Amino acid sequence: MPEKKPNIFSILAPYRGLVILLVVLALGMNGLNLLIPMLVSRGIDSYTSGSYILSATLIIFLATTAGIFIFHYIQGIVQTYASEKVARDMRAQVMGTISEQDYATMLSLGSAKILTTLTADIDAIKLFVSQAVVTIVSSVAVIIGASILLISINWKLALIVLLTIPIIGAS
Repeated sequence: MPEKKPNIFSILAPYRGLVILLVVLALGMNGLNLLIPMLVSRGIDSYTSGSYILSATLIIFLATTAGIFIFHYIQGIVQTYASEKVARDMRAQVMGTISEQDYATMLSLGSAKILTTLTADIDAIKLFVSQAVVTIVSSVAVIIGASILLISINWKLALIVLLTIPIIGAS
């Protein structure tokens, strides 16, 4: 039976808690970002109906903005920590494997391949952890959240707009 090659998700398995925290922070930040159009809509509606209260609107906007800032700030710290931890651990694993090789194997591999593995390949995984996980989750959350928001505002118009998503996805 051939040995199963590791994939990115098996590599990230030991860091499941950090990845889940990144996902939660991304969802929280995107949820607050999706509140902004709804707050604007409510502000316009209350202004046109004559029941607009500036101080209440400002407090809600400031609280939402502060929440977005806090989520974004913490997410940046967790992203950096997680990616550096993954890179450190992977470099240690690679160095451990390299140190167990004999001299002939090291000569056959060549210093260029070893340096590429220690730098570019691990940096690519580090970049995936720090950016791709959050970007993928954020994109899906925004699409779903915006779709729900559109449907709640005007479902007929929303269906027309949502028909473009498969076309965009296919392209």
